[in-house]
Amino acid sequence: MNAGQTLEEKIVGVLHDVLEDTKLTVADLFFEGFSEVIVDAVHSLTKIENEDYNHYLNRVMQNDLATRVKLNDLTDNMDLRRLEVLSDDDVERMQKYLDAYNKLTDK
Repeated sequence: MNAGQTLEEKIVGVLHDVLEDTKLTVADLFFEGFSEVIVDAVHSLTKIENEDYNHYLNRVMQNDLATRVKLNDLTDNMDLRRLEVLSDDDVERMQKYLDAYNKLTDK
């Protein structure tokens, strides 16, 4: 995902799943030269195993940069043009994304 208004948003958008999907750590991101602002936002966006989704969103909301990136991510995820067919599971997932978007914009 490369959406974002600022360079920081674009960087965090690209990195937002890296701690979940790879063996990289927060320390690795610092070692690679990413700023504390970037690393903190990426860390805020990283889901903790077995974490309740509402708790996750509350954590994201504590970091303004992470919140902006999550909103961009949700907007991208809700784009129905990326789906060939809309299943019941897709509708349920879209509702989850919309609820999350509303929560993040209603701070």
